Amino acid sequence: MGVLTLFKGGREQSKAPSLLVVGVHREERAFGEAVAAQLPAADFDLLRIEQGLSGRRPGPDELTAYRRRHRALYAQILDHITPAHRMVLDLHTGFDEAGPCADVLCADTRLLRCVEQQRMSSRHDASPAPQGVRGVQLVDAEPAVRPAVMEGVAAGPEPRERWPSLKPDIPHAVWCAGGFLYVGIEIYLPTTSQDSVVHARFGAAVVSAAAECARRYLA
Repeated sequence: MGVLTLFKGGREQSKAPSLLVVGVHREERAFGEAVAAQLPAADFDLLRIEQGLSGRRPGPDELTAYRRRHRALYAQILDHITPAHRMVLDLHTGFDEAGPCADVLCADTRLLRCVEQQRMSSRHDASPAPQGVRGVQLVDAEPAVRPAVMEGVAAGPEPRERWPSLKPDIPHAVWCAGGFLYVGIEIYLPTTSQDSVVHARFGAAVVSAAAECARRYLA
């Protein structure tokens, strides 16, 4: 797996179709690297952020500055996305006592639908698609926003209200870009400890399922 490191020199030649971003919040980087170790190197480049932001919720007097730093970091991430990267998978982790579970966030509802179908089909066969995965649609501030459209694919018939929606606090050029598909992945673990191999495998299964769905539409 090619390792791309922000803030510490140059970058290696990128050849994989997927870029996995880990460490936006520095407390999450170790788990992100453990997930990356479970993925096939030929399919994923790794963008490791050495000096990420704190995942601690900022106070009211810190919120504006935190959001500014957050957006600036994602603007720098754009510099590491090459034409070879057809999809960018932004991995995060949090706590949920009902976990492990996950949210997959994307502007394109077809990817959300595909992930959901993989989850449903895995109940009836030996598919490795993970359970406990929910799709969340990324939207603009205006309620009438249209989801991002991937090239060569007609829009699906399902209404956007089928999924919960979220306006992301990152640059529009990242989550609704024309040259690549952005997929946010939130892995929720039932413990604050992130060193479980089982949890890393679950995270890798979610990443793999999202990447496979993206490949189906971007082929």
